[in-house]
Amino acid sequence: MQLMQSRVLLRSTFLSLFLFVYVPLIGMSKSSAAETPQFRDTELFSDNGAVSVTWTPEEPPKGSQFQVKLWPETTKEKLNLSRVIYRGSLPSAFVSGLPGGEYQLKVRLIGDKGPKSAWSRPAHLTVKHHPLSFTFWLLGLGAIVTIATVGVILRGARS
Repeated sequence: MQLMQSRVLLRSTFLSLFLFVYVPLIGMSKSSAAETPQFRDTELFSDNGAVSVTWTPEEPPKGSQFQVKLWPETTKEKLNLSRVIYRGSLPSAFVSGLPGGEYQLKVRLIGDKGPKSAWSRPAHLTVKHHPLSFTFWLLGLGAIVTIATVGVILRGARS
């Protein structure tokens, strides 16, 4: 008798769990649960402070846009040092003018009434500009070429 009661109790517990968890999901369509966008490359590098980022899906669902945020990796999100660098329907963005350092980028879908998806996994961006010594070396080389060209022109004009 006790065995029978425990089986009935076990079955009713599983049935209750099923009704509580799965029944609300049956009515959910794909449009109501938007797919979280993901970056194609999660490790990015720039030597000039500019980078182009792309993500999937190719098109946002109807009534949605992509939103991309960027913040320095050394700070925490809760400090609110992030900034929106893109909002639109194209699956790519171009960022320029970044100083050297480490950054994180995240993308999500947004609609008129707020977010439609969670933030993507972060893409890590490393910006490392050329050293200043390299710049002065190129400047010196350009000066030598300019002086040599002017010298050849003046020598040819005297002849």
